[in-house]
Amino acid sequence: MGATHPDSALYGPVMGSLSTFSSLSSPSTRSENLHHLQSLLSTRGNGRNPTETLSEFFVVRSPNETPLTDIRTRLQNFSTQFTTAYVDSGCGATTEAAGNRTNLAEQLYYYALEAILTDEKNQHGGNPQASSEIVRSEKFHRALCACCLEVVIANCQEEDESRRFPWILEALQVDAILFYKVVEVFVKNVELPREMVKYLNRIVEDILGEYAWRSNSPIWSTLSTPGSRGSGVPSVEEIFPPEKLEEVSGFHGNPFRFPRRELLTTSVPAKATSQSGGIVSITPSKKIRLAGPGGTIKSATIQTHHQDESARAAASLIAASESEQKFPTSEEASGDNDLEHRWSGSASVAANPPLIRRDATGIFFRHVYHLAASRLRAVCERVQPPINTGAASTGTPGNSASGSLLSKAWTTFEHVLVNETDMLKDRLLDQILLCCLYGVAKACGTVNLSLVEIVQAYRLQPQACRDTYRHVLISRINTTDGDNVPIIEEERADLARFYNYIFLGRVESYLTRFLGASMTDTKVHQHATSAPLTPIPIPPISSSNSGNSAVMSGDEE
Repeated sequence: MGATHPDSALYGPVMGSLSTFSSLSSPSTRSENLHHLQSLLSTRGNGRNPTETLSEFFVVRSPNETPLTDIRTRLQNFSTQFTTAYVDSGCGATTEAAGNRTNLAEQLYYYALEAILTDEKNQHGGNPQASSEIVRSEKFHRALCACCLEVVIANCQEEDESRRFPWILEALQVDAILFYKVVEVFVKNVELPREMVKYLNRIVEDILGEYAWRSNSPIWSTLSTPGSRGSGVPSVEEIFPPEKLEEVSGFHGNPFRFPRRELLTTSVPAKATSQSGGIVSITPSKKIRLAGPGGTIKSATIQTHHQDESARAAASLIAASESEQKFPTSEEASGDNDLEHRWSGSASVAANPPLIRRDATGIFFRHVYHLAASRLRAVCERVQPPINTGAASTGTPGNSASGSLLSKAWTTFEHVLVNETDMLKDRLLDQILLCCLYGVAKACGTVNLSLVEIVQAYRLQPQACRDTYRHVLISRINTTDGDNVPIIEEERADLARFYNYIFLGRVESYLTRFLGASMTDTKVHQHATSAPLTPIPIPPISSSNSGNSAVMSGDEE
């Protein structure tokens, strides 16, 4: 049996799988989880106070510094803030009930903090000062406290169901991305029941698929920060080691490992002409409409504008800002010391992979790519079962229509994530994945696949909800009402409308590389047959053949 705590920073979301989400709806399960927590915390013997072992990490740097006292005061403030929000939330919430929850959560907080700092010390040769930045990070402590409260609330009575995630984010004013980072180190260092780990994994996937892309998320300021390698969305090869990526083939069947550099610089031909009069044949909007013609479009204008990353590393990433992250130097990397060559080499000379990014942004997007690959693979295998089922079980696309469709849809998804990132703002990762799959299916012309069929396959995934394909953001306008009070007007419509009026306008020219031979002239067809494909992360060994699993086997290296 493998390790209990996988290297989730390398392989994907924390633990669990798409097919085994836990809602903690069973009273007996919640009761067992609470009993487990109480038994775990009983070993401390120090209740709601730090132990001597934990106190060793709080070394005073100056006469005026009191880090241990600061943490106690900070934790008391968090508890007060939680109690106020809990009582104000209604549903029979009382101050006494809030006190019971903060009491258990504070004990769990000290237990988890000691475990995390001890692990950090052990990773740095027994030096307790290795975690000094974490000790002094207010954001880290706030997020850790929120995580502990979430664990307690999720296992309390049914009345607390309305106060489960994401309620805690607003209650303690915690950013979703920081919460996700803390969950990673929390699961690694705290022994939790399997159902509780599944529940936290579901939260991680919700953050990666939705909350991280909201307009108030810090991810947008991080990506827009100039002059740092931590800015900008990394490509797949920049954050996955080569052995964790599938070999992909060009349309002539010639495998090549790192063609992505040329993909970003290859000029795309002008719109292809076809017998039907142009690329608009990709999008027969009348045929793919999911609902009646409700709602109007306010504006039809489209703006053109390797293993060393473990859960332990996430704690350090929380404590430091993006500008403080360290990147491997040329001396630390093996092979060519010319960084510029390694990052911008074309496909013809890309025999070596680019350096793997180790910054916080790189780790975050590694999780995003892994989750997206798992969900896209599941939909592809349901809409077009692979011919070679043996290849599917090993994580190789195989000689199948679904494998070709998957590779091209994945390549398109990476293009959108890297070059059209703002299309995800206030939308869902799944919405973009479904549009990439449909756009490629229409462009290839070899797969008779409707958007309705794609949505029907997607609905079988446990995270799927109706709003994903019925209420997609089309436009948002900041305006004022009659009393000059600022308001926000939103237009939302079904996925077909979003595809036709937003997605296609941004990705149309890119999809020309996948047009079938019957729809293109010779020049465009030559470009299409030589266009490189992006390698997709290899699914974990323990993944099921359905491609619907994100579990990593502990036996993987």
